[in-house]
Amino acid sequence: MSSPIYIFIEKSLAISLSLVVFLCLTIFIAMKKLFYIALFSVSIVLAHPHVFIDVGAGLNFSGQKLTGIDIEWIFDQMYSYDIISSLTDGDMTVDDSEREDIEALFAKSFGTLSYLTVIERKGQRLDIQEILDFDMVIREDMRVVISFTIPYYINVADGSETINLSFHDESLYHGLTPQKGTPEFNGAEQISTTVKARNSISFDITMEPK
Repeated sequence: MSSPIYIFIEKSLAISLSLVVFLCLTIFIAMKKLFYIALFSVSIVLAHPHVFIDVGAGLNFSGQKLTGIDIEWIFDQMYSYDIISSLTDGDMTVDDSEREDIEALFAKSFGTLSYLTVIERKGQRLDIQEILDFDMVIREDMRVVISFTIPYYINVADGSETINLSFHDESLYHGLTPQKGTPEFNGAEQISTTVKARNSISFDITMEPK
């Protein structure tokens, strides 16, 4: 039969062990939540890219009207792994609940950065207030692809129009490389288009009615 002192010691050790486990779980949950919030955040202190994105763009037309610009980001594998492990359950698919949470976080983090996209017309820069059709998929090679549409309307039927489309992060935290064939044109059967590259990340796009 155990003496009272040994019973007291055993209970004390059990309680202490439970407290240690609880404390460790609490710290883990808190750290994961902080990482979740910070994952899409950027640091303007760092002076060179830490996240690399292959960016694609497609201009959408309805008749002779520009209606929006589709944007696609393909993240590098290391950052993709961070997104998959922190923002999904790891089953390599993105369900509706996960997509909604990621979209809200994405808009909060990148909305203040104009989604790393600059659209200018006649010297005026578009103030990107919203995005549409957000989606995220995980490719077989474990790279995360995020796509969305920037609403943008120009009636090209009135005459020639030129816009500049650029991809840039002033903080230099994200390095953006246009995908081959960017920009593309969707539904442009009634539009003539000309693309002139200012540099590797900036394009002057002229649109004229046929």
